[in-house]
Amino acid sequence: MTDTASILNQGMRFFCLLLSLLALAQARVPTAHADETIRFDFTSLEQWEALSLPGVDKASTYSIATDESGETILETKSSASASGLISRSSFDPHRLPRLCWKWKIKNVYKNGNALQKSGDDYPLRIFVVFPYDAASVSLLEKARYESAKLLYGQYPPGRSLNYIWANRQHKESRMRSTYTEMAELIIVESGNKNARRWMTEEVDILADYQRAFGKPAPHTARLAIMNDSDNTGESSTSHIEYIELAQESAETSCSSSR
Repeated sequence: MTDTASILNQGMRFFCLLLSLLALAQARVPTAHADETIRFDFTSLEQWEALSLPGVDKASTYSIATDESGETILETKSSASASGLISRSSFDPHRLPRLCWKWKIKNVYKNGNALQKSGDDYPLRIFVVFPYDAASVSLLEKARYESAKLLYGQYPPGRSLNYIWANRQHKESRMRSTYTEMAELIIVESGNKNARRWMTEEVDILADYQRAFGKPAPHTARLAIMNDSDNTGESSTSHIEYIELAQESAETSCSSSR
């Protein structure tokens, strides 16, 4: 695989295709329950932009569904496919460092493996994507980004934190993507033990970025979502009830109530 293909592949490549569209899209303000939170409740997809992956013929699907209580949720379906969603608006992780979400999967992918490119598929992952900073990357990554700019006219986004529901728990719960050193994979859930159950997660973006990349996070970031199975050729249906960003000083954990 060439250097250019590497950066355009899983976890990074789909951002390159629609950079120009994202730059032109009007930023929309997410649902805010209070000054110290930003919350996505998935009553519609108007706050999200669809993302196709170069070289992938079949896209995953994202739609609004309802749960058992009649509340709206995001439904993601993947079958030997891959594509994602990215938020239209950005946020400052230094103001809102706590990322919380509630998700559920039907199953993990049997042949999934976070340590191999051939197994780099997940029924759900939540990305935090940061802007590219040429001064903070290796010469190899800089060359890749310059190649991507020649192809697309703009630099792709920079580093990312990928919170994944992995096929299984690995020896390490954090690892670099097999496609690029710019993406850190963080295993939040693994295996089928909690499949078909709603799981609530909470992470610290600033702490995770510092641990992953050894420096403070930038002040601008976007959220993204993906259910992909183009490498394994398998299928899964997954759901997200909400995603919330909150202040570090909040006295309670992120709320699951609407």
